[in-house]
Amino acid sequence: MNEEARRRIATYYDEWDSYESDWRRSDLTTAVVADWLAHNVEPGHRVLDVGCGPGQFTRGLPGDVTVCGTDISPGMLQRARASRPAGTYRLHSYDKRLPPDLGLFDRVIAIGCLEFCSDLALVLGNLRAALDRGGRLLANIAERRPQSDAVVWIESLAAGQYAYAREEVEAAAGAAGLIVRAATPHGAYRNYKTGDIPPYVFWDLAPGDEG
Repeated sequence: MNEEARRRIATYYDEWDSYESDWRRSDLTTAVVADWLAHNVEPGHRVLDVGCGPGQFTRGLPGDVTVCGTDISPGMLQRARASRPAGTYRLHSYDKRLPPDLGLFDRVIAIGCLEFCSDLALVLGNLRAALDRGGRLLANIAERRPQSDAVVWIESLAAGQYAYAREEVEAAAGAAGLIVRAATPHGAYRNYKTGDIPPYVFWDLAPGDEG
């Protein structure tokens, strides 16, 4: 993602005042993410929420869980901070390694944010580097079906929205040093204007060098 695209995307989300109400109208991710967190987050864990938006997925985690949210939108980070003041929030793009001062994490989620990822192996490698030993990563990625486009260009954002075939995700995960624990097809959102549900896959990933 180039700097111009990052700036435009950040501004778009900064100015999206109705984000949470729009998200609730279309969201199909909450139950999936909540179930994964409930079964995989333990007391004392450190959880990284990548592309955290207003923090809707992690705001309700128990107080003995440390939450860190990253996003490229200052406005979204402000909302996330208001919803869970005890968390740590940082302006950061996933196409760069996480700053070392944030430490390592037991669990990482990247939900509803990888659509703008043009180099999946690079980004998954950056997320892998943020995982502590025994860590797990949950990411949802738009699925490219046969004969469908890999990227849809959005002129107003100077950016593309990307979809990946499953074999492409598996290859990118392997290049990033991750193994696939599970790959579950599940819609991420319902277009509340058309009713369409674009295809997505939820990927449960783990470091591949820990036996």
